Amino acid sequence: PVWSSRGRVLVTGGTGGLGRVVARHLVAEHGVRDLLLVSRSGPAAEGAAELVSELSEGFGASVAVEA
Repeated sequence: PVWSSRGRVLVTGGTGGLGRVVARHLVAEHGVRDLLLVSRSGPAAEGAAELVSELSEGFGASVAVEA
């Protein structure tokens, strides 16, 4: 599939193990710059803040995390 780097991409389960891998892949390999990561715990999920920092500071992505 062809991914567009424009628009916001929703990743459900975005703070879990697989969701983190998907988010990193979308940003690093497909140039996605706007992510919405949703999970049951939202921003309180373990490691969520570090993931946001990695993607935003390291790749310039805009990342929101919601429950």
